[in-house]
Amino acid sequence: MAAAGQVAKQKRSTQSFVGVMASVWKRPSLVALEVAWRWIAGGPIMLVVYLFGKQHSDVLAEVWAQWGTMTFFHPAEMASTLGATSARLFDLAQPVLAKFITVSMLWWCAVGAIGQVLFAKRLLGAASKTRLALVFCLRLMRSLGVLLCWALWASVVLAVAHHELTTKATLGAEPDVLVFLAVSIVFSLALFVGWATLSWPLSLALAWNAQHGTSLGGSLRASVTSKLARSEVLEISLVMCIVKIALVVLAMTFSACPLPFATIATQEFLQNWWIAMAVLYMLASDYFHSVRFAAYVQVCEAALDETA
Repeated sequence: MAAAGQVAKQKRSTQSFVGVMASVWKRPSLVALEVAWRWIAGGPIMLVVYLFGKQHSDVLAEVWAQWGTMTFFHPAEMASTLGATSARLFDLAQPVLAKFITVSMLWWCAVGAIGQVLFAKRLLGAASKTRLALVFCLRLMRSLGVLLCWALWASVVLAVAHHELTTKATLGAEPDVLVFLAVSIVFSLALFVGWATLSWPLSLALAWNAQHGTSLGGSLRASVTSKLARSEVLEISLVMCIVKIALVVLAMTFSACPLPFATIATQEFLQNWWIAMAVLYMLASDYFHSVRFAAYVQVCEAALDETA
């Protein structure tokens, strides 16, 4: 009986998630809002990166040329090239890196908070009770968590690269590129899934506040203490994690489609194709972000009915 109940619960959850996908698809204004705030927030950041790269185009061109000479058949040379070019790029960006990360994160959270409030008002109408300051705080907490994950990822990958590539090459042994790639890929997936599994209270608190207008502590407390909300959101988070991985795989697959014709395709065509694939990936990702928030709102409604 318990097993049958669990299966029925999972079936209802899947149907509910599919239903949310359909409802969001039928309301393109929701996706348009999500796309708008993300592109408004990301546009200036990308412009700053582009202008910085343009100022140092000579250095970047040299680094790109060095990367073009790398091959897995000479792992020692590849390790040396990666180490030298990475150090050069870090030295180039170090004077402005801390300021750039801080300003970009605050800008992203500010625009994101406005976009989230508008999205909630569009989704819930007059019933929306979301507060801008609280949304900003929750988004800032989530951004700090993402930044910590990136720092952890970089530290582990660099440590594995140092051990498997640089140290072995220094000792005269053959660098093990396959071990480096395997550990990096497995750790990246594990960190990605782990963050998706642990960060759900921050996302659910946004949906809870949008409906009930509770305080920061109250929204976080409600998102964690509700057993129904916790179980449902964990399932949604895992589904979204699988969806994001699938989107990355699809984007990489379609990006590689023209490569067999690289000898006859022009460089301009390849660049336009890759830009188009990147835009399509971002649009699909924004759509599923909209679906996730709408699903969280539905979970909060169910949790409220449970306690009523």
